[in-house]
Amino acid sequence: MENLIHIVFDAPGAENLRQSFALDDIIQGKVLLLEDDLAFGPLETGPAAAGALSRQQWWDILVKEESYTGIASDAEKLTELCGQMREDENNEIWIWAAQNARDVSGYYALLERLGDFIGRVHLIYLNNLPFINEKGSLFYPSYLGEILPKEFLKARKLAREITPAEAEVDGEEWQRLKTENACVRILEGGKKLRGEETEYFDSELINRCRLEYVKGWRLINQVRQKVKAHIPEEFLYRRLDQLIESGVLETKEPYKNSRDAEVKVAGTSAAPQAEPLNDQNDVIEKS
Repeated sequence: MENLIHIVFDAPGAENLRQSFALDDIIQGKVLLLEDDLAFGPLETGPAAAGALSRQQWWDILVKEESYTGIASDAEKLTELCGQMREDENNEIWIWAAQNARDVSGYYALLERLGDFIGRVHLIYLNNLPFINEKGSLFYPSYLGEILPKEFLKARKLAREITPAEAEVDGEEWQRLKTENACVRILEGGKKLRGEETEYFDSELINRCRLEYVKGWRLINQVRQKVKAHIPEEFLYRRLDQLIESGVLETKEPYKNSRDAEVKVAGTSAAPQAEPLNDQNDVIEKS
């Protein structure tokens, strides 16, 4: 279809969507990747410039030496997108969202920017819908990037126009989230998000290193694999840093960085550890 603009929120999903065009070009169009993870960090509740600055500063602390470019990049992309929608009334937008807090938060924020174009905006929400993986088994994807390119041919049939009534209701939900302005947003089901405090995942980090020292990177991987919620690793490393700094966790050796440090709950006795049988296990898991 000409004049079709796809919006996605994760890079692997964007790539798989592009690959699907080679299988069937009926929905071929421009793919717009939005990078800012709106499930975490303060939202823009004040004047636009001040709100963006507060959010930028919050993310800069998490990524440390790197630069968090998602906020400025998304703002530029959306300004250009709105211009394209005004210039050509034949342009349509398809928003792709999987069942995770990042995608749902991104969808809500988009409605605020795209309100003038309701009637030309469609949503494809992969909510509790089964797909087929590489092994031929059914599964329920949490992220767009988990879907094979050929499965996008099925997913496209879910596209539906966002009605004015739906845009109004979901717009009110986004305003509620902005007023709440929590630093963590958890998807409860459907399109329902719940705000939580910054310390929400601390108990998961603490409970997994109560009796023995665990490498920081391994602890982070365990939490991300076991917790059924979207969590950027940068966020968990920041929480691990702060748990060490506050004395809740202690390190085996002088502290350098949370990724390589061995940590456990302060004041507990580490269980005796046998000699490792195969040093390659750590290398494999870390890679």
